[in-house]
Amino acid sequence: MYNNKLLAAIFIGLFALYIVTKAVKANQGSRTFRSQIVAIDTALVQKIVLNPQIEQHQEIRFSRTAQGWVLQRGQLQALAQNGKIAALLNGLRDVKPQRLVAKSQRKWATYQLTDSLATRVTLLGTNGRQLTSLLVGKAEKGGTVYVRLPTENEVYAIDNYTVASLNKPLNHWRNQDLLNFVSTQVDKVEFNYPADSSFTLKKDKEGWTMDGAKADSSLVLAYLNTIASKRSDAFANDFQPNSAPQYMLTLSGKKLTKNGKPTPVIVQAFDKGNEAYLRSSVNPSAVFRSKKTGMFADIFKPKSDFIKNATDKTDSLVKAD
Repeated sequence: MYNNKLLAAIFIGLFALYIVTKAVKANQGSRTFRSQIVAIDTALVQKIVLNPQIEQHQEIRFSRTAQGWVLQRGQLQALAQNGKIAALLNGLRDVKPQRLVAKSQRKWATYQLTDSLATRVTLLGTNGRQLTSLLVGKAEKGGTVYVRLPTENEVYAIDNYTVASLNKPLNHWRNQDLLNFVSTQVDKVEFNYPADSSFTLKKDKEGWTMDGAKADSSLVLAYLNTIASKRSDAFANDFQPNSAPQYMLTLSGKKLTKNGKPTPVIVQAFDKGNEAYLRSSVNPSAVFRSKKTGMFADIFKPKSDFIKNATDKTDSLVKAD
């Protein structure tokens, strides 16, 4: 009888120790106490307010418009990169925790979730109604990031690469397109340059011509493919042109359309010594800075670049300045 009682006491003690251990582990983050942190119908989102820590929490405001997302910071208003905003919203559609890692404010700094260390994102609906808000802190390799709700103490670890990437500077979110078109839809290329160096390329049934003479079609196609997608984050927000552009490229074609109507793609360049400032009809709210040997040189070509085995391949627009 004594042995049975002793064994029962040992069993009860071990069971109690097991329960206590499980409770301690739960407090250390082995269990999830929320099934969801954020759950939102992204179709209801009309505005996004982002305060990135990397930008000293300067507010970036995104607004949904008929033409896509537009961003604003201070006096700057520009087109946003719609794909990145769509990814942001998709990442916030359903934020689920992997584990609870802290339950008090004492651990906020460890996970970079104090007001001064965190990035804040707020989603707004119609009439500015707040739909949700989230503080985003320390991000680790592999997409794990620590978050908390502004009105709660708990810190959660989540596996969400999009949320982990919210702490980005302004230019990351801007539309960085200078050119974006389908090269095979272009039938005419006009280069307007200073003095008498302008010329025009045209496509007909026989191929490409340059000012009426035969051009090398393979060189023209290679050029169009090279410039069909040109992007840059070298924005020149303070540039104000004080003259007409010195260089202009116009691309046109029956199939080069916008909203169902033939619409030319135009790039203008303003000469500033060793640099040029570029803007285009693709992204009219942006001005880009380029070295004369950089993106500018890729777009604004001399005649000799379209003549096979041209005797003078040293022509350049930089020399013509």
